[in-house]
Amino acid sequence: MSIRDTLAVITVAADSLRPWLDTWTVTRTPAADTHLADLMDDVLCEYEITDLSLGFYSEYHATAELVDWLLTDVRDRVTDSVSTTRISFTTSSSGSALQLASQPTRFTTTTSELLGSVSAGR
Repeated sequence: MSIRDTLAVITVAADSLRPWLDTWTVTRTPAADTHLADLMDDVLCEYEITDLSLGFYSEYHATAELVDWLLTDVRDRVTDSVSTTRISFTTSSSGSALQLASQPTRFTTTTSELLGSVSAGR
């Protein structure tokens, strides 16, 4: 089961994402950081974080809560969690493109800048 699936089950059951995010914030273990990296890989792929819904019927819209949490509570861990992933984000007349490549290289666009552009667009 992926971390997104796990979050979806507990979020829909409790009708809230924030208590689970708060617990994740204070849980600073290698496993928690690995799950954070997995979530980032999952939701940043194809810019999905801009319209993220959880639940079997996608009934819980999670973007606002998740982006706020990522930009504030775990911002430093997010940057660390994807430090081995190169993120390239470009805008052109034909639209925006996000590319992820698993390589130990420097960011083309930092995760924080990418999340900032998401939060500015909501």
